[in-house]
Amino acid sequence: MSAGRAGAPRQLPHPVAPRVVDVRRIRQLTPRLLRVTLAGPQLAGFRTSAPTDHVKVFFPAQRGAEPVVRPAGAGDANRIYTVRSFVADPGQLDIDIVLHGTGAGTRWAGQARPGDRVGVLGPRGSRVVPADLDWYLLAVDETGLPAAARWLAELRPGARGILLAEVADPGEELALSSPAEVTICWLHRDRAGEHTLERALRNIEPPAGDGYVWVAGEAGAIMPIRRYLRDELRLGPARVAVDGYWRRGVADYSPMEGDPSAGPGHRSRHSDRA
Repeated sequence: MSAGRAGAPRQLPHPVAPRVVDVRRIRQLTPRLLRVTLAGPQLAGFRTSAPTDHVKVFFPAQRGAEPVVRPAGAGDANRIYTVRSFVADPGQLDIDIVLHGTGAGTRWAGQARPGDRVGVLGPRGSRVVPADLDWYLLAVDETGLPAAARWLAELRPGARGILLAEVADPGEELALSSPAEVTICWLHRDRAGEHTLERALRNIEPPAGDGYVWVAGEAGAIMPIRRYLRDELRLGPARVAVDGYWRRGVADYSPMEGDPSAGPGHRSRHSDRA
């Protein structure tokens, strides 16, 4: 990696307004991944500026009820999901839900129908990575795949993108497109077992020029990856971010102060895993 001609990522805040929207479409992308398209006039003014942007989705207490959306304190059950795509006109927001276990998101997704209503809050802001870097290396499990897919789709022509995507099996692979020169490597847990993503990342030689590395997945699994990027590749926070999207055995993961997976260049939040 060169010394770096491009600037560091910048934080772009957005005004936060609670919204209630309708389910417009539901599409099964893979056996474990569901795309939900949300729409409605309250999406006017919605802003998203980066692939890792996310919203909090509030599920009504019972089907047919109006969801309760509150920035803090009591409210309906909720989960955080990546903004997979947003079209201002006609006002449509896509989120991808990883179906797993019996969490609130999975329960809602299993019975959701067009016309149902949910609440949406956010994004609170965007972490905007410079668009003029030479290359972007993305290493994710299923929960980071919606953001990685959007990232590849928004790369500029002439950039190079590398995606390492850990999924359960070949049935979870997606057809992804990008205007950039992209290499995609699918990693299957049913064959490779534990530490799949870490091993694959260690086998990648970072390309020449200025680049950026983004990692997202299970909080425990990404701990050694963060150490590798920081201590061995010596990448600073301007060129790497490691996001804990979920934690094994925790239904509604929220990072706590002192979480050993946290550190410089690391951010944690709830996940797209339902």
